[in-house]
Amino acid sequence: MEFPQEIQSVSYQKNIEKSTIQFCIEFQIPLAKTIHLKKVYFHNQQAVIEAINTNKFVAHFTANSKKVDLILDSHSTKEYANKPPVIAKSKFELKSNEAVLEYQINNKTNYFKITNVIERVVR
Repeated sequence: MEFPQEIQSVSYQKNIEKSTIQFCIEFQIPLAKTIHLKKVYFHNQQAVIEAINTNKFVAHFTANSKKVDLILDSHSTKEYANKPPVIAKSKFELKSNEAVLEYQINNKTNYFKITNVIERVVR
């Protein structure tokens, strides 16, 4: 299924210092009032989409920066108390340059797969 309006560009930018990713979607013309962007699924995460203006929308992803204390010992049996990392299963199977856009038209939820998401390098 095609998205009901032409997308000009889709990109993301990593902020290493803040451990965040800003995901950006731009349209050729203002987004139709009947289309409501809800979420974007990207890199095994989901985020709410916010309007910058009628043509540009962003979503912010935060990396999990929670530090975990690990038990490291020369006797490996003492390391059994370490808990394995919990890896959340994504709703969609996506490549690293793909995303899924969740949107509504007339209160009906739809999904659109975006391919070739471009990474913009911070300078």
